[in-house]
Amino acid sequence: MLPSQVAIKMINTQKVTEEFRSKFLPREIECWKRLNHPHLVRILGHYEAMQHVFLTMEFARGGDMLQHVQRKGPVKEHQAMIWMSQVISAVFYMHTRGIVHRDLKLENIVIFPDEGIIKISDFGFARSVIRGDALSETYCGSKSYSAPEILKGEPYDPYKSDVWSVGVIAFVIVTDCMPFCEKRPNPQIVEAQRTRAYEYPAKLHLSRECRFSIDTMMTFSWRDRPNISHCICLPWFRSLPPSGIHALKLPLSRLP
Repeated sequence: MLPSQVAIKMINTQKVTEEFRSKFLPREIECWKRLNHPHLVRILGHYEAMQHVFLTMEFARGGDMLQHVQRKGPVKEHQAMIWMSQVISAVFYMHTRGIVHRDLKLENIVIFPDEGIIKISDFGFARSVIRGDALSETYCGSKSYSAPEILKGEPYDPYKSDVWSVGVIAFVIVTDCMPFCEKRPNPQIVEAQRTRAYEYPAKLHLSRECRFSIDTMMTFSWRDRPNISHCICLPWFRSLPPSGIHALKLPLSRLP
């Protein structure tokens, strides 16, 4: 039985590339059907009609995280920690099933205020990748959230690039700022990433644990960057309750 409200993603198959129609779209549907996690938006069905593909999914009444931050400013640190733990939980679930997202960003994190949780959405660039296989070479995702190795045009480990994107998401949520300016040429962005040319506003009084954990997820060398399984063990998340991150929810009245 479908819920009373659903979201529908409509794709005009005549206005997309052949590669998207024959490769990315089937891959998105297949990945989405394989996933079932409390912090991943659920696909409810899909069908094709009148030269369109329709994907029916859960409706997020709270909109996406970018809209939320633009409207209300930085998220308080404790609330941000709860939301980021939910993001990490979902990405960990995907990675343990051999699926990488490759387009993690605020616009693809949506809010369910009645449940007090967030969920990751939009699996347009997701794909199955066996660990140990050759590195990926397809440029995916948004420049603002892209890891250094992607901006340098190098083969990359998509598991580690997902972790970088999670770090950028955390930075933006707690500061309401992007760590790097996407309007600059790639070499300048990469240099800013290498030198960590970003700052945490002093007025926010962010804890050392928060800043260290975000910095760690944005480790410049992908070889030294932690796997997603290590991220939940970072200092920022040590206050999680014994029942685990699924128990962390914010009721509607407490949403920032």
